[in-house]
Amino acid sequence: MITASILAFGAFWNSLQITWFNSRISAARAGEAYLALKDMQYRLAEIEEGLRQIENNKGQGNLSQLDNKTIQELEENELKLKQEKRRLLANVGMILRERFKKISRITEAKQLEGELKDKSYSSARHWISQRMIPNKEQATQYVQRLEDARTTNILLIHLPFFGIVFDVNALGLWGGLTFTIILLVFRFSLWREYNNLRLTFREAKPDHLRFCYMSLAMQQVLTVPPSLTPGQTDLKPRGSVVQGLYFPPLLIQLLIIINDFMTSDVGGLFNFNLTQISTVVSMFFFGLIVFLTMRCLQLSRAIDKEWDAASQQVQEGLSKRVAYFRL
Repeated sequence: MITASILAFGAFWNSLQITWFNSRISAARAGEAYLALKDMQYRLAEIEEGLRQIENNKGQGNLSQLDNKTIQELEENELKLKQEKRRLLANVGMILRERFKKISRITEAKQLEGELKDKSYSSARHWISQRMIPNKEQATQYVQRLEDARTTNILLIHLPFFGIVFDVNALGLWGGLTFTIILLVFRFSLWREYNNLRLTFREAKPDHLRFCYMSLAMQQVLTVPPSLTPGQTDLKPRGSVVQGLYFPPLLIQLLIIINDFMTSDVGGLFNFNLTQISTVVSMFFFGLIVFLTMRCLQLSRAIDKEWDAASQQVQEGLSKRVAYFRL
């Protein structure tokens, strides 16, 4: 149960937007965008230099000495350069707006160069320096590898041994089913332990009750029977701490359902009906998990009462023996 809780919580945590993995991707995308802006800056400078040369030719009156074909080629080149510059400036504006949340006022290469020297891009420059990525192409490959890793290891959850792969959006359904089965087995085990414990202490002879008690106590894991040895009472964990181990499945399933509700609009973009079904089934399993957890707690407390009653009987038997020998 603890292992399943850790695995489910790990899958839930990795699916959140605040994880380290998503932060790595965001930093890589910012670095990629910064390098793309640097490339655009260099290209804008080349375009502006080409346009200046054309304007110089026009200003010097050299067009009268050229034939119509050459003049047409110059005008076509000027038009192409201006169109390319408009496209580049539009892309610059889009990158600044989407990646860096800035409104573009860039109209030339020098403005873009000054913009990229701003302190707000220091994290992107630091990332490029630390990763030693020289150009946009390598940054794009790095981002793609991170995206592939997220798709393989986070968005798709692999169950070892069973060979099952499911989408992270179905975590509430599969996690709820797993927790329900585990809690059913756990409840049955506690029920068997409770009945066997009652039977054992009732059938044990008074002279053998202490030996029976100590033999069974040494085999307990989640149950910590009262100690018969003086001085060890303070070392006993509190019952509430031990019983707190029953609650991780319930809490994790609740977190998954809350996250499903908060991101239902995203899931609805892919498959609205499947999103609704998955949420309803997850809530159904959550109800079963709450019920089974409460039943396990009741059985655990009943087992503790049996141990307390048996401990009291053993202590009374020891007291009677001590009083008998003193007489």
